[in-house]
Amino acid sequence: MRARNPAVMRYVLAAGLAGLLLAAGLLVWRAEKGGGGPAVLSAVPKEVALWPLASENISSVGEWQKKGDEAVAVSPDGKWIAVAGLDEAVHLLDVAGRERWSYRIPERYGHSLVFSTDSKLLFVGECSVDGAVYGIDVESGKKQWEYSVGSDVGRSGSNRPVNYRTLDKCCIFDLSATEDALFVVGTHRDRRFEELPNGARIVNDVLDTVVYSFHPADGKLLWRYPARGTMDTHMPYLVYSKTLGQVIGANTSYWRPSMPQEKYPNGTVRLIDARTGVESCSCRIMPTFMSFTSLWYSLSVSPNGRFVSAGTVDGRLVLFEVRPGPSLVKLWEKDVSTLLTVSGIPIYAPSSRSVVLDNGDVFMTSGSTFARQTTAGVVRQPPNRHPDSNSVFLFDRNGDIVWKWKAPGGIADMFYHPGSGMIVISVEHDYLQKSLDAAGFYFLKYRGSQAPQPVERFGSLQLGGISRSGALAQDGSFFVAVELPVRRTDDTLAGEHKLHIVPLRSMVGAPVVQ
Repeated sequence: MRARNPAVMRYVLAAGLAGLLLAAGLLVWRAEKGGGGPAVLSAVPKEVALWPLASENISSVGEWQKKGDEAVAVSPDGKWIAVAGLDEAVHLLDVAGRERWSYRIPERYGHSLVFSTDSKLLFVGECSVDGAVYGIDVESGKKQWEYSVGSDVGRSGSNRPVNYRTLDKCCIFDLSATEDALFVVGTHRDRRFEELPNGARIVNDVLDTVVYSFHPADGKLLWRYPARGTMDTHMPYLVYSKTLGQVIGANTSYWRPSMPQEKYPNGTVRLIDARTGVESCSCRIMPTFMSFTSLWYSLSVSPNGRFVSAGTVDGRLVLFEVRPGPSLVKLWEKDVSTLLTVSGIPIYAPSSRSVVLDNGDVFMTSGSTFARQTTAGVVRQPPNRHPDSNSVFLFDRNGDIVWKWKAPGGIADMFYHPGSGMIVISVEHDYLQKSLDAAGFYFLKYRGSQAPQPVERFGSLQLGGISRSGALAQDGSFFVAVELPVRRTDDTLAGEHKLHIVPLRSMVGAPVVQ
């Protein structure tokens, strides 16, 4: 008896399943060619039209600076999708795309969203005058409680920004919910101008940040870090580890001509006891060719709590091991993106996201090419792309690279589901080539660093516009993302403002056992 070809069998089984679902009217499928192999079947998503965008929130394909960004979240029970819109409102929709209710924000807009673990509350963090965080009842759409971080970190003026949402001066940057606590990071950013001796005018950023823990149901303050005063650096992203019982964050600074002595130094990864708010341990990643070390959204902790990964804005990746105590021990540090000089301009590719797994494997994405700041703090659009920009890397436990994928456009985000091994890469426009050809979502699956093919590509979904915001359902069954229109070089718009709901479970097959 002849041996069956596993790839052909997967294709036949998937095609049979697709036919049954199609006949039942449950799913629509599209076939695409992938890497010279058999066609890959991928589910066509449901598309939901959203509200019009103001022109100042629409990016152009030739602009390296990004405009427009909307937060999106999926409830743990998989029934609800929340979007914090640039229309200065928060919208709740069911998974069929029907709007349940919307909440209008009086001043500015929502920046961060997360549902409670029982899916009964939606927590919203604003960029606003007072930097409000609050819980909204999912069933009724009514606000249950509210806290203003502005009274702690400083309030902002009422003037509205032109584009970047995060340039709002008082902002809830991140939220993380557990059964017993809601962890919040609030920052006030004061921009001050300074004249250099040569007459150049530069911008300095003065930061005040506090991390909070609230009781989810009633908003009672459980603790704050630091207990008194504020951190003089930013902490834009929080990771909670149930295994460790720790909240993990990292201090970030903005560029300044001469860095002051910071009480909470930039580049410091901190473990904070989730019950008490007391710092358990910390470890600093020192600067290299910049005067500071920034870690934005690149922190990750393995599900077993053994490893912590961090990617820096200057293109490095660091892996820590959490030892009893706890303590952070740096296992290795890789300069993934080497600083290069092209046409007299130093360019680099920042680390944008990282995901560390229980076995110590680490995924890292690099962002679009950046040019190093001048002495006056000016950042110019780079003349060429960096060879390691817009790539996805897989490193093993020893820091050896075992797989790399060069994305066909700018990587906006990476999403990973540990149960299925599914990886979703969001790709936007290529601003150097002024191309939209590859914008969309790319679906891959992790097979293990020892597998002949560590990562397998399953398919892609092309977009007319671009996407920067997305979320995975907790059970890995579907992915949601917001598409934004983008302005072409001839001043016409490509794409629409809409929500994509993409089924995943039937695309990837059985879960991966790590």
